[in-house]
Amino acid sequence: MREKIGIIGLGDLGKRLATQVASSGLDVIAFDKHSIELLDAELAIDPMLNVGHTERDKVEIASTLDEVVRQSPLIHWAVQSSFLHELPSVLPDDTIVILHDSVMNNSEVAISERSDASKFCIVHCLVNNRRRVFIAGDNQRAIEHFRAIGLEPKITTVREHDRLLAHSQGLLATLVDIGVRSELERAFAEGDLTPSGEELHALLEHRELNWTASTLSSILKNPELRELKSKIR
Repeated sequence: MREKIGIIGLGDLGKRLATQVASSGLDVIAFDKHSIELLDAELAIDPMLNVGHTERDKVEIASTLDEVVRQSPLIHWAVQSSFLHELPSVLPDDTIVILHDSVMNNSEVAISERSDASKFCIVHCLVNNRRRVFIAGDNQRAIEHFRAIGLEPKITTVREHDRLLAHSQGLLATLVDIGVRSELERAFAEGDLTPSGEELHALLEHRELNWTASTLSSILKNPELRELKSKIR
């Protein structure tokens, strides 16, 4: 029976999802193409979360993406939506794929190229203290799933979500992209920043260290950033 929860991608988000799902008592089958050599489910568990052997025993590492598709009716796509072409073009009838790109428009564009768009649900897990997960549209199956694993779903639209993210992470990503962080770094080294300048420098430095180049690129594709940038000018 296809009862396992699938997770594609074992980066920070994928590990958190694996931990969250396993901690709720559900079985997990995970795959990461960059870590195919991982045979120990311990490596799929977020080291920052306190879980025991019971949870770890619920995580299985698959050797192929197809193996996850065969065994799971609900799959978390915890990598960028731009890689969605790697998913089989024909999925089992009962499959739902949850896309986790932080810019929902990226996910919307990715599924627009597929004939089975109805099998996909666009979400964004904020990974904050409110345990919030935004869901684009009223997908009851996804809503029930997130509640079952201890997260708090909130229905939104793609544009509403992306506008909010443009004014938060998008703004920070833009400052990094145009070189503000590097400029502040030089001024900070010379002792030329005000306290507020030092705060901004620390924030941008922290973000740049935690965003991969691909994540930064994905954030900057947010179409809602155009309006924000026009206001800044």
